[in-house]
Amino acid sequence: MRGVYIFDEQKIKVYNPDGTARAIMGGPGQGPGEFDSMFMGIGVPVNVSPAGYTAAQRSLGSKATFNVYKPDHKFLETFPNKYETLGMFKGSNLKIAVLSDTSYVGIEAEGRDDGEYIHTVETLAYYRGEEKTTIATYDKIIGLSPEIYRTSVNHVGDLTWDMASPEVVVYSHSRNDVIQDENGFFYTIHTFNLSTGERAEIQHPVLTEPIPVVTPDPVMSRIPRHAINKMNELYQEQFKFREPFGKIRSDGAMLYVHLKHSADEIYTRFDVFDIEKRRFLRTVDILTQETGYIESIKKGNIYTIGSNTEGFRVVKVYSLPPEVYAR
Repeated sequence: MRGVYIFDEQKIKVYNPDGTARAIMGGPGQGPGEFDSMFMGIGVPVNVSPAGYTAAQRSLGSKATFNVYKPDHKFLETFPNKYETLGMFKGSNLKIAVLSDTSYVGIEAEGRDDGEYIHTVETLAYYRGEEKTTIATYDKIIGLSPEIYRTSVNHVGDLTWDMASPEVVVYSHSRNDVIQDENGFFYTIHTFNLSTGERAEIQHPVLTEPIPVVTPDPVMSRIPRHAINKMNELYQEQFKFREPFGKIRSDGAMLYVHLKHSADEIYTRFDVFDIEKRRFLRTVDILTQETGYIESIKKGNIYTIGSNTEGFRVVKVYSLPPEVYAR
């Protein structure tokens, strides 16, 4: 169902493509289908699945549950949040894609402490009632153990995913799915068919940058030297390079991978793939200095969140040139 879905004033506002209002879901409060934090603003992720179901966190925080609404915009129920950590949150995985009244795709996580590092083990899974199908599992280091000095670390990478269709999940990890051989660095895009269980991969070259050595700041940093040494050991011996890409965004069969490097700071660079044909199409630079942060790419349009001249947050829509998404 085409339209623009915006979280604002503790409710989800739905607009038709021509800008006219269509529906409102939720509202402030703690009742069924309501959102209970007055600090939730326009940047709260709203995920509309290819099946037409809408899901959004009902409050702030990494443990918040999800309000889910049917394709007719009526409240269905509150779905659980299975993301558990050891007090540190590193990631952008707080979304679910609801595919029917009883099925959805999402991430569950649990934390562990090995005495040196704090880990988060993330599992992307398909849930159907009480049944669970594991799609992928990744173990990532997110911080130093309290036995050394409790602090988070950077460059951990992220499990990023989207729905290419009601049946196909596309995903990758911006650190764990990057490999190096004699020809350079490559990253892997995975697909999983929920109906058949079929898996496929696409590998593509990518540029990487080394992680600089962390140096103690005697004035600003409260982290002791032995902890900084442990962080440098992690960065230089295990991580070695900055994560080369960020979120992936699906526009049907077209997949856009947000690269961390670009030709110029005013542009955002994407690798574009055809998921159905499992092939790379092209790399494109999209002007974003004036448009703002790219929130979504759908139907050949870019939806961004920025500010107007009066300082109010606004959503802007820009059409991509046809050559960007030509197959």
